[in-house]
Amino acid sequence: MTRVAVTTGPVRIPPTYFVVNHLLHMPDVDGRLFALSAEVDDPAVAPLVETSTPYGVPGLRGSAAAFAAVRRQRRAVRDFAPDLVHQHFGTWSLAGSGAARDLGVPFVATLHGYDVFRRSDAVRDFWTWVTARNLRTCGERATTLLAVSGWLAGEAVRRGYPAEKIEVHYQGVDTDFFTPAGPDGTEARPATGDQLLDVPVPRDSVRDDLPEVLFLGALERRKGVADALAASVDLARSVPHRLRVVGAGSQEALVRAAVAEHPHITLEGMRDRAGVRDAMRRADVFVLPTQQDGEWREAAGLVTLEAQACGVPAVVYASGGAPEMLDDGTTGTLVPERDTRALAGAVGEILRLDPTARRHLSQAARDFTVAHRSIASSAAELSERYASLTRRPRTESP
Repeated sequence: MTRVAVTTGPVRIPPTYFVVNHLLHMPDVDGRLFALSAEVDDPAVAPLVETSTPYGVPGLRGSAAAFAAVRRQRRAVRDFAPDLVHQHFGTWSLAGSGAARDLGVPFVATLHGYDVFRRSDAVRDFWTWVTARNLRTCGERATTLLAVSGWLAGEAVRRGYPAEKIEVHYQGVDTDFFTPAGPDGTEARPATGDQLLDVPVPRDSVRDDLPEVLFLGALERRKGVADALAASVDLARSVPHRLRVVGAGSQEALVRAAVAEHPHITLEGMRDRAGVRDAMRRADVFVLPTQQDGEWREAAGLVTLEAQACGVPAVVYASGGAPEMLDDGTTGTLVPERDTRALAGAVGEILRLDPTARRHLSQAARDFTVAHRSIASSAAELSERYASLTRRPRTESP
């Protein structure tokens, strides 16, 4: 059995399950998460997590504590004596990479986006210097760098990460948890393979006969909530529907103004993981109008996969790595970035489909996610990578 130390910086679980998801789906791996600081509210995950400093201490005191905790985190990983260290995010990577070097074991790092965009930042002060040092050292020491999309892999090379080390590894979503809802609110749960059983589950409210479009995510410019609102208002003139907005963020006032003016729009606030799944199961179409915001673009977009795993077709802007999370024309539609008319048109085309065509589209969305973007397949691929790397002779620590 391969012994793996997963390392990361400050983390909250939920929502950041992806740092432990693979460990939960790899029975052949003895793994533990070593976080610089952590707040874990899920009792199923808590035993896997070790933290080096309290989470969420504000201001300079918290920053100083985090910086001092790097040595404790490095020592904890070293004491665990793993066969391999896997870092999530190139930021706060000195403890993980240092422990791997101490032990002479492979060091794998997954790049998620922020750690790529920050790579080309100018050093302006102490903390930008610390970030730059973490990112540079991560690239230098990594045996393998895993990018969460092909687009991000290209960006990483463009911004200075070594091309010969970069491979694409899609993170995947839990297709045993994110499952479709059947008629009258029944849940389709996988039994063996992807065979479906109908098990009654409650819905959070009773829907009327209007089809539902779902925006779920941060209410921020970069996630495109304003574009979702504009497209829905445009579409409502020809295709009656409801737009449900689930999330919170700096553009909440904009959404509330739209709700006040347009009765077909509702704002439902934040949801926990089960609430996210319930919201997706009620939807007929999921929209993600994610778009460039300064240096930032969507590196992947797991929420698109979660929706499709629930059998919901997606309409997504062709921005960053987001297009890699669906099969254009088969499980949903890609439209040009910031083109709200095209967004409205694509959503309208799906809502106008007859019931048989809608069912085929829903099944295709589910099938694509299970076959190509599930956490099970992602974990199996990662387990093979671990095995391959740990079969190599260990390097001598300096």
